[in-house]
Amino acid sequence: MNTKITILLFLNLTILFSYGQNVQRYSYEQEFKIKRETEIFNEYNYTFFKGDDMHLLKKGKVKTDTIIKEYNFDGILQNPYHTSDMVYRSISLDSLELIHSNKNIEHKREYWSDTTYIDIFTQKYEDSIIQIKTSNIDTIQINKSYFINGQLIKCHNRDFRESYGKFNEIIVYKKKTRNHEVATIITTYYEDCLTDTIKIDYNKNRKKTYVFNTYENEWFVKEEVKYNKRKRKKVFLETFYHDYHKHYFTTKTTIEYNNFGLPISEIVYDTYLNHIESSTEYIYEYY
Repeated sequence: MNTKITILLFLNLTILFSYGQNVQRYSYEQEFKIKRETEIFNEYNYTFFKGDDMHLLKKGKVKTDTIIKEYNFDGILQNPYHTSDMVYRSISLDSLELIHSNKNIEHKREYWSDTTYIDIFTQKYEDSIIQIKTSNIDTIQINKSYFINGQLIKCHNRDFRESYGKFNEIIVYKKKTRNHEVATIITTYYEDCLTDTIKIDYNKNRKKTYVFNTYENEWFVKEEVKYNKRKRKKVFLETFYHDYHKHYFTTKTTIEYNNFGLPISEIVYDTYLNHIESSTEYIYEYY
């Protein structure tokens, strides 16, 4: 169940919170190309054993790994890892084109950098909007939105792509404005019919995701994201409940970005043990 929740949270964080950052990064990649990316990862180990007893060090032992990725001008990785026949390509949205429009239906087409495209058909009614996405004449997504007095109150989204886990999602909005959104998201996965329910509360600088703790019979903040555009910094707090210790534990991740929306540093901090778990530094060279 935790895996399904993680997939859903990732999708919602990507779509609902990081849109502005993605646009900024996309616009940058149209002008500049990454030639080399160096990732320096430090992992801190604070535990050691005496016999069968585990003890904690005041200062962690550091293990450092360095990964260097080199790309050609088209964005293809030149030194692929794991196997020699693996090719990595950064896929991004190149353009969105209006194909046809009248008062009944609108047809747009998304062109992607891997030469594929997705057709989007949107039909508007007085109290609802239906959007269908197709690829190679195959329906990959159906989205329905419902309104009362012009306010969005509910969304029903179905995704049929294997890579997204084939899910059915219902979003019920308690509040939906340009700067503030409160909603309950119910997702059922076609593969195993498992259903997850979460709540979200976010504005342009903060996002909270709530899940239900069946052991304590209460909702708690599983994930909280704070984004400071002026400082180009994002703080990510992830909390889980340990049913044996009957206690909540939180990990804090701080990510700093450069002017182009690319991460330059990432620090993972254990708030319960008060120490750094890992740190990563990113260095870029451009064409």
